[in-house]
Amino acid sequence: TGVFDESGFGVTVGAYTPPSDEEKKALIFVHGWNMNDWEYEKFSETMFKRLWHQGYKGRLCAFRWATLTSVDSYNTCEFRAWKYGKSLKEFVASLPSDYSKSVAAHSMGNVVTGSALQRGMSINRYFLMEAAVPGGCFSDVVNNYQKFFDSEQTSPTPDTVSDLGY
Repeated sequence: TGVFDESGFGVTVGAYTPPSDEEKKALIFVHGWNMNDWEYEKFSETMFKRLWHQGYKGRLCAFRWATLTSVDSYNTCEFRAWKYGKSLKEFVASLPSDYSKSVAAHSMGNVVTGSALQRGMSINRYFLMEAAVPGGCFSDVVNNYQKFFDSEQTSPTPDTVSDLGY
């Protein structure tokens, strides 16, 4: 909803002149569940501050999706998160093509990101922080981890609600 500068990144106020030492990198931060506007802004600011203190010279893009903030909204928000993958994919595709694009997603933000990847989003790197999805959804290495297979034989993961499964 912001005004776009000539580089293709949205800005909300005035003109933006990138610093001369800017690297052509874009890190897209995708927040998790149960995050109101104020918390989203503070989480995003903290992410930027920590990256800056570590010497990051690229751009940070904070992707906001419509999570709910009530304790009993988890399942509804998970459904929403899968739907917002389309918007994340389109947002990432709209960024300048000469920038490397990475996603850092927290908690249910990984559901949004997983949906975007499933829809064909193209990124260079993906950082899962306290992901609300199993790592096996993204990696054949994890899916082929023999320790998991062996454990599943002796103590299978429940598949039904009555057995306390997902």
